[in-house]
Amino acid sequence: MYEYEIAIKAGENVELEKQYRLGSMIMHRCQTHQIPYDQLCQGIVSPSTLRRFINGTAEPEKFIVDQLLERAGVCPDQFESWIDDKDWYWFCKRDEIRQAYNKENYGLMEELIQKYKKICPKVYPSYLQYGELMQAYLYSKQKDTGQFLKQSLDALHCTIPDITSIVWEQACFSIQELHILILIAEGYQKVGKYPLAIRLLEYVITYSTARQIEVEEALKFVPYARLILARIYFQIGKRKNAVRESWKGIQFLQQNHCTICGIPLMEQLLQSIEKRDDKESYDRNEEEIYEKVLISVQKWKEIFREYNIPFDMLHSIQNYENCHIISDSIQAYRLLSGKTQEQFCDGICTVRAFRDIEKGRTSPKTLCFHDLMNRCGLPNTKYTHYTQWNQKRTHVAQLHDKQLPDQAPQQYETLLHSMIPNYPNVNLEQYPLRFHETIMINYLACSYGESGNYLKAVELLRAVYKSYQNSRTAELLSYKGYCFTLKNLANYLQLSNMQKQAETVNRELIRRELHNGHIQYADIIIW
Repeated sequence: MYEYEIAIKAGENVELEKQYRLGSMIMHRCQTHQIPYDQLCQGIVSPSTLRRFINGTAEPEKFIVDQLLERAGVCPDQFESWIDDKDWYWFCKRDEIRQAYNKENYGLMEELIQKYKKICPKVYPSYLQYGELMQAYLYSKQKDTGQFLKQSLDALHCTIPDITSIVWEQACFSIQELHILILIAEGYQKVGKYPLAIRLLEYVITYSTARQIEVEEALKFVPYARLILARIYFQIGKRKNAVRESWKGIQFLQQNHCTICGIPLMEQLLQSIEKRDDKESYDRNEEEIYEKVLISVQKWKEIFREYNIPFDMLHSIQNYENCHIISDSIQAYRLLSGKTQEQFCDGICTVRAFRDIEKGRTSPKTLCFHDLMNRCGLPNTKYTHYTQWNQKRTHVAQLHDKQLPDQAPQQYETLLHSMIPNYPNVNLEQYPLRFHETIMINYLACSYGESGNYLKAVELLRAVYKSYQNSRTAELLSYKGYCFTLKNLANYLQLSNMQKQAETVNRELIRRELHNGHIQYADIIIW
């Protein structure tokens, strides 16, 4: 046991536990599920790097940290992250490939994959694994059966030496690896190895419950696994099994207001029920399900066509929605403070180094990053949990869960002032808002709206909307914060008799949620 483990477990240093909460969370999950550290980091980082990450002396890129969290069974989406320009660059490269796939531009996709694999950092095998995974998706569209299975296995080998070496009772996987395992099962199906495919998919599906994977994470792979399993059962003539797996997948999506793999699952269910033999006894339950699903799939297709969303869309398995680029954020806070570069970095680093940080040429070292974040009045860790331990976030968590009664606008403004010291004398459109600040402004706007001051509500919500749009990450905005803002903005525009603007905002809300794969705020009924 490492010394920092003893300190945290014994409660000898409470501040240490707070500062390294991410590390202690991983430790707790590993101990709960008896995951050895060597197994957790296998193929992702070295054991020494993992130890430094856990004790807070190393901060790898978000792409790498997320995979460690996923293997430990922690959902990375519950954190707000600070990333550097290099991390953002690599995310954009990965997302370009995915977008080419969704647009069915397979020639461009092949070109992007080859360029990506040539330049991706070899020190982290997970980067190369993403390229190999997307190559496998490409082969699946090109219907190259033999090459597809081989490519899927090659992708897995980047981080797991051999599929036969996996001990499922002790295994831990990233979402990326789980997608590869599903593709391998699909590859087995294509070459006629149905028992292997079925067994592998059953392992993947039960993995989510055995490891107590959070729902947000399970939604990224379980519906896809059930879809492939249903297709296999249908292909080998086990019609009822195909109906069962399709329906389970659909119910899982329905319970969580999710659209991922929804249309393919519904089409497979309809096809399986229609294949019923005349000799089979009448099943009223199947007939009722058929009627419901038939109406739903028609409604879904109409909506997807209207918003130009692919029916079989490949969603991103990395969530960069709650990310802030360090260089952009530091520059924004400096400009809002009215300080020059020399004044802002005084006592922290040289002016030359600070200019490089602001321009994204370099990423600040750990101590420099902490000092700059403190000067901005921001958390000095790269990952911040939504419900952090400080008093400000406690207020927001309670408000978000509706545990506090309705408060007058003045009380919300007092809370907001404790988060943004210069409020209301600050340009919110230029302010790099964090998640809890966005939620608080929404509550303030709604309190104005409930008191009849719709124009003030619209003014505040428009400022938040423009703040997001001014971000370099505008197309990957905070799903919860941004969509919550769009919902409220559309509502108060409507109440202010600005119907056309309300309709525009509402369409953006629907488009964003469909792209994200979750319908939480949009006023559309798809089930």
